[in-house]
Amino acid sequence: MATESAATVQQAKETLDRECSASPSVQPYALSLTLLPPPPPRAVAFEVSRLLDTGLDKETLSILIALVESGVNPEALANVVKELRREAAELKAAQAAAGTLPPGLATQASEGEPSQSTLIL
Repeated sequence: MATESAATVQQAKETLDRECSASPSVQPYALSLTLLPPPPPRAVAFEVSRLLDTGLDKETLSILIALVESGVNPEALANVVKELRREAAELKAAQAAAGTLPPGLATQASEGEPSQSTLIL
């Protein structure tokens, strides 16, 4: 892939050289490109997830990606995640109404709404 990118860059430089030499109004130029290695795919996926405000932490997203890579239907997996979130919210609301929130959640609830980033699969 790096060889293909280098060949593409070289072709672009040659095309620009031809265009510049054919047109006297175009000034000489210096073209330098630095090709950086692409970031790891999971880092990209996490950044997209963060930008879309999915509420998934890196570990959860990594688990979900691994499940999809192993053949789990992504749409079905998304539905499961939505259902788990819905059920967790209902359970927490019921426990809050009954005053029976577990100690860890009681502290979080008093400080505001807990983060959606914790998803237990």
